[in-house]
Parts: sequence; structure tokens; C-alpha cells
Amino acid sequence: LDFSRRWREFNATIAFWTISRDNFIMTQSLYLNPTFSCISITNVYPTANFLFVIGCDESQTKFRVLKIDRNAVDALEIIDDGVEYEEEEIQDLLIRIEALGGQKSQVLTRKKSGFGIFGFVRFTSGYYMVLITKRRKVAMIGTHVVYRVEDTIMISVANSTARGNASADEARYVKIFHNVDLTSNFYFSYTYDLTRPLQANVYIPTSEEEQGLHEPQPVTVCPDSTFAWNHYLLLPTKDRIHPRWRLTVIYGFVAQTELALYGHSVYVTLIARRSRHYAGTRFLKRGCDVRGNCANHVESEQIVHDATTLSHKSVAMTSFLQM
Repeated sequence: LDFSRRWREFNATIAFWTISRDNFIMTQSLYLNPTFSCISITNVYPTANFLFVIGCDESQTKFRVLKIDRNAVDALEIIDDGVEYEEEEIQDLLIRIEALGGQKSQVLTRKKSGFGIFGFVRFTSGYYMVLITKRRKVAMIGTHVVYRVEDTIMISVANSTARGNASADEARYVKIFHNVDLTSNFYFSYTYDLTRPLQANVYIPTSEEEQGLHEPQPVTVCPDSTFAWNHYLLLPTKDRIHPRWRLTVIYGFVAQTELALYGHSVYVTLIARRSRHYAGTRFLKRGCDVRGNCANHVESEQIVHDATTLSHKSVAMTSFLQM
């Protein structure tokens, strides 16, 4: 009975929001423009001495390149020149990469393709790159797409010569890491910060931007590391690569459904983001740690927005946050 009552109250709230939004006088405009745009397509080309990582966005018009030394074992020697390349320049680079392999090179055919770098991990001998190879669209917040990680692969950064004979501990740690299921409950977006609520993703435009005199230039907000579950995996690249390479992944739950209410279509989205601090099984993690982090803290957010408008400027949205 309590659930039925709450469901009726929820429907009444949504109905009021739907009916009254056209007559509501907004005192302040809010934009949901992307404050960042991560690289969404990643190709890894291995040669004997280097890993060349070429990334671009969905439009495949602007490219960036990472060069990783495969002879280094104790450190991640990664180079980012910070330059955006055109497609013709990338084609020339691929020809040079193929030439590095000699006459029988198969560098281009041995490439690994993915949808973003999950991070880098090291055990006892050399680093590994964790690459997202499969994704699934689960929600849209305005024009921002939210994906779930479906599959990943580990690519050895160090070559076989530099790594030498793998120790028993190295093989055991790699096996333990593979036991971590990265294909369920991990979510990310290339243009929307899932570590923060809706209020942190919108911004107030200037009068010139509102009048269309200037393109919107929202201030980039850094992700909340509390909910960034690949925080430690990205630490080796801190201040060494362009921010567009750094894809933040949350652990939790994201679901969305479309409702038709009084002739209006609305999206109802649920986002549950779990803190990476003091997380574990309920039997082992209880109360708070010495830093005040609550055991298995989860922040839940319910977002309702107009499904008929795909615009950063005119979308009607509301968000309710629970801790």
C-alpha cells in the first residue's frame, strides 16, 4: 500500500511538472553543454620498441597520438605531444609505423581497437594497459550518452625482452586481476561527468552566449575522485597526457526508462554511484574508517527530463539526490 501511494505521488509530481513547465517563468537560463569531450575511439599499434596509441572522437576528424616505450619496465614512459592531427597526417604516421617493423611487418593487422583507456596497472614486472573493447548504450541525459563497459582486454606495455621470464607471482597477480569483473556495473560517458550530479554539469551562460553572440564556453569541472573507480589506474598518466585521454569510470548502476504522461514523453533516469573509499563486503566493511569515509557509501540520483528535446539550451530537467 505504501508503494502504491508513493507511486501515485510520483506520477502526480511528474504530471504537475509536465503541465506547468510551459507556463513556468525561468529567472535564469542553464545550459547542459559538454564541459569536456573524451577520446571515444582508440587504436593500439604494437611495434618491437613502442606502443602507438591513436585516438579520436566519434566524428573521426581530429586525432591524438600517444607513444609508449616498451623497453621500460619499472616506469611508464609515455609521450603525448599535445598536437591534434588531421586524417591525412595520421595516414602518413601509420605508414611510418608500419615501416618500423621491417619488411615483414604486420603492425597494422595486429592493432587492438577499443573505446577508451580504462587505465594502466603494474604488478611486479612492467605495466599493462586496460582497454575498453565493448560498450553498450544505457541512457541519454540531454544529448549526452551514457555507456556500460561490456568487455576489456589487457595489453602488455613492456615487450618480452624487457619483461624477461614472467615470475610465478606476476602470473598469479594477473590471474587475480582477471577475476575482477569489469564487464558489469561500470559506466562512463565521453561528455557528461557521472561522478557529479546534474547541478554540477549545468552552467549559467553569459548574456553574450545567451544572445548567440558567442559560442558557449563552459568551465571544465574536474571529476569527483571519490566516485572515480579507475582513479588509481589513471595515476601513472597524471599531468603527462592530455585530459581528453582520461576517461572516468564509475561503479554502480545506471538505468533509464521513457514514460508517456499526458501526451508528453519524459525520461526517468536512475544513477547510483558507489564511493571507492572503504568499499567491500558488508561482513568486512562496517561503520567508518579513520578518515570518516562511510562503508560502501552510495549516492543515488533521480533525473527527470523532457524526452522530446535534444538541445543543450532548452531541455527541461530536474534532479533529486540522495545519500
